[in-house]
Amino acid sequence: MKKLILILVSLILVGCGANPKVSSHLSIPTGSSKEFTCEQYVLIRAKFTNNALCRYDFQNKYSYFPEYKTEIITNDNIYFYVFEGVNTKVNCTFMGCSLGDGRLKLITADKTEATLAANPKLREEAEEKKKAKFLEEAREREREFALERKAVAEREEQRKKLELEALEKIYGKECAPKKNNRTEFSNCLYEKQKIEFAAKQEKERKIAKEKLELQNKLSNMAPTERYAYTCEKTYGFKKGSDNFRDCVFKIMTTEYQMQAKLNETRIKELEARIAGMERSASANASYNNQMLEIERMKAKAMQDQVNFARNKDLTDTLLGISSNLLNPPSRPAPNAPQMFNCQTRKFGGFDQIQCF
Repeated sequence: MKKLILILVSLILVGCGANPKVSSHLSIPTGSSKEFTCEQYVLIRAKFTNNALCRYDFQNKYSYFPEYKTEIITNDNIYFYVFEGVNTKVNCTFMGCSLGDGRLKLITADKTEATLAANPKLREEAEEKKKAKFLEEAREREREFALERKAVAEREEQRKKLELEALEKIYGKECAPKKNNRTEFSNCLYEKQKIEFAAKQEKERKIAKEKLELQNKLSNMAPTERYAYTCEKTYGFKKGSDNFRDCVFKIMTTEYQMQAKLNETRIKELEARIAGMERSASANASYNNQMLEIERMKAKAMQDQVNFARNKDLTDTLLGISSNLLNPPSRPAPNAPQMFNCQTRKFGGFDQIQCF
């Protein structure tokens, strides 16, 4: 009866504008008594739901665990209030509720969590099941890893087998004296492969060194010397022969024509760019720079033409090439290789003319 009076007084206080002691029915502090918990629920929650927490018609939803002195109170099975240290459970009649004792341990919306909190035995069983599941999953993962390791080992074994079979075809005769001992025979095959690989690397290193030396040598040569060197050393034409002269003239002409084409293309690109450029104060500097670049490219093209004529005259003098080389005979000399095309190819960081 006293508890009922307390609840009624609380409702009267709410109607008179009294402030609740906590901000939410979910933030009632742990350690609170049943009286305080039910009172705060009425002050906060019941204003919106018209439901009190501690009522006779909700009593069938409560759970009491005497062996653990715990109790779960709820009114709508949405939120569960777990109490511990409960010697006397809630007992309600039409006249009111005797709340008993105990302190608030947990507020949760998870019924399972509330049950486990109130029943340590169930919690231990759940933890054991969780642990057993974790261990089983760990064992399953270990089985999968073991199968994967086995598969990897089998693939590696197969790879080594195929590799040794291939090496045996190459070095089998050299390692034949050790064939009775499989380990020594395999080591011999790998050693032969290692020696050959090292020799191949050394050969490639020497070739790269020779190419670099040749590149440096060609870059320091005058154009006419470079043409002569290419025709003699690369194509094997004897100095003074008609083929040698034709080669020098063809490379020189092709080199000039390709450079002239590059100059022409660059000039056209720049002219097209400034043609579509809007004239404004902010664009003047860019426009002037483009015009200067065009003039520079035109001057370069003229200089390339002068250099070509000078190199041609010098080559004519050095090799004795007459003017009729501009119109070579329609029938080549017997056994003389014919050059149908010349093109530029990258040789390290240097462009070299090659003819075919």
